[in-house]
Amino acid sequence: MPKRKRSKERAAPAPADRSPDVSPLSLSPTAERPYAGEIQTIDDERLARNLAHYLIDEDRPVPIVVLTTKLGERTPAIPPGPLVAAAAGKADVVVMVTGDVSRAFEADMPAGTHVFGGAGRVYPTGSKWTSAPHTSRLRLITGARTPELASRDLVRDLTHHIRAVAARSKRLEREERARILNSRPAAAAGSVELASATYTVVGERAAECLATRLMHPERDFPLLVISIPTGQLAPSIDVAQLEDHLKGLVEIALLPTDRTSWRLADMLPPGTNVYGGAARVYPPGTQWMQRIDLAPLRFSYGPDDEAAATEVLLADAMRVARLRTHGAATRPASGIVRGLVDETRALVELSDGVYCTIWSDLTLAQAPLSSLLAVDQRVTGILDESSRRLDITDMLTKPTLDYSPGDVVLARVRDVRPARVSLALLPGVEVVVPRELVTSNPRDALTSLFSLDEVVAARVGRDEDGELMLRLDDVDDDEVAVRPPALTRGGPPWLRLAGPEPEEDEEESVDWDTLVSWRDDEGQREASAASPAPSPAPGPTPAPVPILTPSAIASPSAPATPTAPLPAAMPPGAAARIADLTQRLRDADRQNVAVRERAGKLRLRIDALEKDVRALRTDLRQTKRQLAAKRLAGWGGEEVSVEEMVRFAVFRAWRTRLSTGERRGETLPDYTLGPDFLPTVKQLHGLDQAKLVDVIVDVLTGRAAELDSRALHRLRTGPGGDDPYRERADGAKAYRVALERNSPSARRLHYWKLGEVYEFARVVTHDDMRI
Repeated sequence: MPKRKRSKERAAPAPADRSPDVSPLSLSPTAERPYAGEIQTIDDERLARNLAHYLIDEDRPVPIVVLTTKLGERTPAIPPGPLVAAAAGKADVVVMVTGDVSRAFEADMPAGTHVFGGAGRVYPTGSKWTSAPHTSRLRLITGARTPELASRDLVRDLTHHIRAVAARSKRLEREERARILNSRPAAAAGSVELASATYTVVGERAAECLATRLMHPERDFPLLVISIPTGQLAPSIDVAQLEDHLKGLVEIALLPTDRTSWRLADMLPPGTNVYGGAARVYPPGTQWMQRIDLAPLRFSYGPDDEAAATEVLLADAMRVARLRTHGAATRPASGIVRGLVDETRALVELSDGVYCTIWSDLTLAQAPLSSLLAVDQRVTGILDESSRRLDITDMLTKPTLDYSPGDVVLARVRDVRPARVSLALLPGVEVVVPRELVTSNPRDALTSLFSLDEVVAARVGRDEDGELMLRLDDVDDDEVAVRPPALTRGGPPWLRLAGPEPEEDEEESVDWDTLVSWRDDEGQREASAASPAPSPAPGPTPAPVPILTPSAIASPSAPATPTAPLPAAMPPGAAARIADLTQRLRDADRQNVAVRERAGKLRLRIDALEKDVRALRTDLRQTKRQLAAKRLAGWGGEEVSVEEMVRFAVFRAWRTRLSTGERRGETLPDYTLGPDFLPTVKQLHGLDQAKLVDVIVDVLTGRAAELDSRALHRLRTGPGGDDPYRERADGAKAYRVALERNSPSARRLHYWKLGEVYEFARVVTHDDMRI
């Protein structure tokens, strides 16, 4: 995406170069602003104290700049002209003489907030600066700090504080509007009703009405505002699809990016506006005004983003749509699930034989419908008669995790990175699993082993802090997982391992919905061509409406122009031209059908390829786990001497990993393997054997004592820091070295050292102190 160019206005020099909005000379001192107008010189101790009391006043309306003279002079060291120009009548400037006057000023000011000796300071409004002097910075003239540089800094400070006053005024204005709205009688809330159709907001007055509508505390329905990019006539979002799905649930307003959107931005709290092609769903109520995360901003940069942005907005709207109080067109209903469509819709046959649908977006369960419902399951909920949608939110359960360490459980892949994977045990309950608990190969990228939304089996454990952890490197293919909880009453387990895909015929599918819609459209055109449409009768002039009604926000529509009847005598060749155009239109429709059919086939092909990729990743992960198990089993095999295998691996690592200087000799020190060494290695599933060999080499060469990652230390007889060190009867001392760090159940290597002879005793977890 190309970088946005800085506008000339933002790249311009400080505001001092602009002509002031209001000439300071046109202002006169008042009770609220006694220093307005021409620059006043403070050359008397009484005037200095009055100035100090005025600055401390919390109700001071504007910032004020205080410039000082050098000792013995009468003119300020910093030129006031640029500051007066930057103030533009929105701030005041005074000059104070340094000496007894400035000392009297300092005596009445809070500590660290005075000014003297040619320096200057901008005092913002309010009282925060009295306890935080750094918010009102002192600008000095010393050394390289010339008066011009100090003046530039003061202009920047002044501009910042003027903008802060403007922002505070807007916030107070919004709070006052909200206070007035909250103080209205309850009957006034009846005027905030859901609009029956999409409308367009045009003009500043309409933007003010929309802002009032958005911030009204009694609004009980979501309001979707879709902005139209500059220079376009329509948004880059499928409004027709949103209207079709959200009718009766969400109000939709279109907003052009011009003075209308800028006025709306002025009226709304900071960060809650929308413009430039973006869109936002404003939930019912006013909580979004304090928590902007409740109304996320969605972007669509063009036709390529239209489908994705529309889906996201549809999901946003559905999540908050059910917060609206059920109206008179709803009733309790129950039925049987007859089928699931695209993980987002379920077809339900009600007890009275009528069919309706369940939308996943309305369940607030953060899971596809296949995780909530099963075919032939009985469901109950609230039926919206107009849209034939069934809300089953009351059927949702609140499952808890009842797993024990060692259990094999199912989890859904929610996020995968090269070095970690995030698994969901329940919607909203996720556990991050590092790479070392998935594969023994540190070079494996987990992105090649997992697919998003894939269901995998993992083993439950506890880390060093007792927190729940998962690992996937020690789960056998034939282990049976604990049944996952259900998310609905009487529903299926919310997770299921994917079985082998059934073989499907290679028969090409046809987009029947497209064919039916094309035939219907063609029939309607032929019918309309046979009989011209009647002209609509002009309606009466609409009466004035209250501000909070949708019609007050929408731009006035142009009156419908009656369709003129075809002339009895058409120009020569007109009939043939019309027939030719009609035939071309039909040919284009047929080509459109063919293109859509081809697109449908490609979508099916892409889905099949994605399934193949998911299956290959699963097979690759299982194969790596099986190979790791075989390598581990090979250490205990009977065909090769264990002593020879271990010694060969250690020797090879010693020769290949270390330089001549690091080897510290031509041969390795003597070492043996204790009777419990290999059994403990085999018991610890997922152990990185290459890393174990590396640690043994570090111990034998003395490098382990120099590496912080090895955490080498003497092994004590107990977990306490005062427990004595462990020693054998023959004088051998016990040591402990880390194989893993900062991971659950991190492995440790225990060994004995007697002189220069090592005996590697056990490989254990962090809490195991045996040797």
